[in-house]
Amino acid sequence: MTWEGRLLTGSFRGVVFQMEAARVGGGHRVAVHEFPGSEKFATVDVGRRARTFGLRCFVVGEDYLDQRDKLMKALEKKGEGPLIHPTQGILKVVVGAWRVVESSQSLGTAEFEINFVQAAPEPFAPVAPFSLLRSKVDESSKGLMDGTADVLEDTARVDGVPEFVREAAVNELETVIGELDSSIRRGSIDLVADFVHRAARVVDRGLDLLSRPRDLAFEVQALISEVEGVIGSRRETLRILLEWATRKRPIITGASFMQRAAEANAQAVSDLVAVSSLAIAARVAVRVDWESREEALEARTAIDNVINSLETDISDELFLSLHDLRSQVSAAIPPPSRDLPHLEKYTPPETLPSLVLTHRIYGSIEHEADLIARNNISNPALVPGGQELEVLVRD
Repeated sequence: MTWEGRLLTGSFRGVVFQMEAARVGGGHRVAVHEFPGSEKFATVDVGRRARTFGLRCFVVGEDYLDQRDKLMKALEKKGEGPLIHPTQGILKVVVGAWRVVESSQSLGTAEFEINFVQAAPEPFAPVAPFSLLRSKVDESSKGLMDGTADVLEDTARVDGVPEFVREAAVNELETVIGELDSSIRRGSIDLVADFVHRAARVVDRGLDLLSRPRDLAFEVQALISEVEGVIGSRRETLRILLEWATRKRPIITGASFMQRAAEANAQAVSDLVAVSSLAIAARVAVRVDWESREEALEARTAIDNVINSLETDISDELFLSLHDLRSQVSAAIPPPSRDLPHLEKYTPPETLPSLVLTHRIYGSIEHEADLIARNNISNPALVPGGQELEVLVRD
């Protein structure tokens, strides 16, 4: 590819500019030791200097005042930001000194002189091996599921009550199982059929299992744990489990004691499914191979939101277990030992084939498939210019 084809459209924090000239500075920090009364000296290389990027650029056009103000606002914002340098690629930088010049001889144009400094890398901090963080999530998940079984055993009303009170729990179980069956229909036909068959057996044994609430809890939890194997996708499994964890909870409104007891049984089964789905979702989440830091953070936020919604109605016995699960998930996602790429926005200036565009952005064609899939590009031969794309960037 020629050098013209490798030029990028310059922008800082998403504000586009035209480059007039650029300079890059670097070097090493050198300590010089000189000795009194001697012509001898010593030099010590104490490390690389931070690179500096000087740009002389401009914005032009009928709306140049708006463009000028946007770029000035971007430059005045505190902290590091993404710079798409026309010749150096995508960089993380901090703004140094800058100035803007407007002249009567070049009306409709604002010229900028900007000094950027390479942003510091993330500070080093010792991190626990990811296998240890994952095992802590697993332990917390198991503790939450065991606690859920304990709560069901304490709250389910099965002795000395009319049949309809016990059947309320079984009816809720049948409803929940039906929802589980509907959610996994996209899996392998044979695996789905086997799952549906096992789920039906749990419902058929509902009344018998209800007399042993812990056994009912373990049967339901085992069924939910099998979803990943049926679906075959951890991301899709995570999405489904978090949906189940936020399903509508039956409320207790009965006028009589027995009506309220029946509704409490239905609520207990619903809570069992919701909390167990959350616990298993956490185990799945720490095993997903996240493609970007944003994707991992989005999953962690989704889990945190589910925990927030459950905390308002959960028993005191489970509150601390939920809090512990939140802490362990926050420590493990994103994986601190992995340098996940992050997402940036990039707008190609012209329509190009995806291969050319990928090489222009990354310097190779390795990420073409990701670029196409991430941006739902329907025609890779003609990727429209002027439309914003999401691209993966490593610091």
